[in-house]
Amino acid sequence: MGTGATEARTDRCQRCFQPVPAAAGKCPHCGEIMSRSSRKVGLLLGICGLFLAIAIVVFSLFLQQSTPDDDSPRDSAPVERPAQPEKPPVLDR
Repeated sequence: MGTGATEARTDRCQRCFQPVPAAAGKCPHCGEIMSRSSRKVGLLLGICGLFLAIAIVVFSLFLQQSTPDDDSPRDSAPVERPAQPEKPPVLDR
């Protein structure tokens, strides 16, 4: 009988997030008016979120490559500072 190939396309209501037939003028659950602009805004926000996530991943990979590893060559020996003579304690009178 129904294989699912003839099912109508659905969108999500921006107010109650319930599935709504794409051809519906308003949500049958909460009565929110379904407009094409709200669907476009949702799609645009999804695309922007995906782009932002990809940019964060690429940026973090770039940062990992630009930081030196622990095995990288550094100064051959740490600089030793000469010992400072101890100062006698100051007594308040």
